[in-house]
Amino acid sequence: MTGKRQFGECTGWVLFLALSVLLITGCGKSPTPDAKNPDKDSSASSANKGNPKTFISAHEAPHEGALTPLDKMHTAHVELLAEETSGILTLFVLDKYARDAVRVQQPTILLELALEAGDTSLTLQAKESFLSGETAGDASQFEIRTPQLVGVKEFKGVLDKLTIDDVVFEKIPLSYPDGTETSSTVVDPAKP
Repeated sequence: MTGKRQFGECTGWVLFLALSVLLITGCGKSPTPDAKNPDKDSSASSANKGNPKTFISAHEAPHEGALTPLDKMHTAHVELLAEETSGILTLFVLDKYARDAVRVQQPTILLELALEAGDTSLTLQAKESFLSGETAGDASQFEIRTPQLVGVKEFKGVLDKLTIDDVVFEKIPLSYPDGTETSSTVVDPAKP
């Protein structure tokens, strides 16, 4: 009986030590600056070489479209995605990190675009989704299909008005395909 008990105690200690080693070694390595591409030198790390108090703040468009912040504080973003072969223009309303969808309580969004063929007004309709539960008047994605955008590779324009949680954003400049999201150097007063 004592032999079985010693074997059980020994096995328990071996498992405990093995798990401890795995946890310690797994948590010891810090993540790379660019987890998707560890060989790439991120602009944040290269900016910090000269001044440890600064870092670069930039967002990426999750749908690979043109990203535009709605204000200087980057409270929220819109992303435009144009399909030049079909003439479909999609606008996504995104959070301050440009990662998550933000629903807005309006059924349409008006864009004023400057195209080579001339200026035009487009009314994008809320895209309803059974899966997400989004409906007209409670949606984060808006869309229009128009022959005016077939073959169009770039344009500038203005988003007329967008309301998010009672905050009204008006006359937001747009640029496609580049967007207006730019890297901005921010000084962090908390860093010595």
